[in-house]
Amino acid sequence: MKDLDKILKGRKTLCFFDLEGTQITHEIIEIGAYKVTLREDGTIKKVHRPYKAYVKAKHPVGSVVTKLTGITDAKLAKEGIPYRQMQSEFIHYIGKDWDRALFIAYGSQDGHMFMASAENNMDASMECARYLSKRVFDFCHFLSHYIRSDAGDPLSLKHMCEVFGISFEGQQHDALSDAYNLLCVYRHFLSDTDIVKEQYEKVLVRSNSIPYPARKIIRMLKEGKTATIEDLNKAVEEVLS
Repeated sequence: MKDLDKILKGRKTLCFFDLEGTQITHEIIEIGAYKVTLREDGTIKKVHRPYKAYVKAKHPVGSVVTKLTGITDAKLAKEGIPYRQMQSEFIHYIGKDWDRALFIAYGSQDGHMFMASAENNMDASMECARYLSKRVFDFCHFLSHYIRSDAGDPLSLKHMCEVFGISFEGQQHDALSDAYNLLCVYRHFLSDTDIVKEQYEKVLVRSNSIPYPARKIIRMLKEGKTATIEDLNKAVEEVLS
């Protein structure tokens, strides 16, 4: 897909990842990631071993986050590592492709969480946090151009999986599970072109950003009707009358 090619810019390495964070300060408390190697056409050639870590935070997890994730302050105290250590391990995990990789998240909040953690852990690398925050690509926002709910809203990762007929693997709000299912959605987005086409046509028919005359013609074609220039002229007259 041309739009995706422009974003990938010939990159051969992607990292699908997910973060869980504290309720108030949005510090990272868990990271799950899958590094992948791409073919020339952007499809996945190899999925590398995953990376997962619990990360200690300077502030409390928060009851809402604990309910969603099962992560408690006690769990982080026992199993968590310092944020600066996670940075070092994550850089090592990506390896020689660090300067060329693109980091794929499902949502816009993940990039900001690297900065929030760095700001609360001044012994960590702010340069690394800035680098990551600028290299995060929000795949949810990208997909929302082609696939949306009937109400026109972006879909959750679980519901996006359902669109492609994917069984959600693992537990929602587990960082590694979410990262893996994001990887699967990417894979199916490139392979299941008929599903993407069908969903995109629905978006076009429902979109208020497309002028009514064009939307009416698209709807007619979607319903299997023959649309002519006269139909377009009539739709234009409906708007102008």
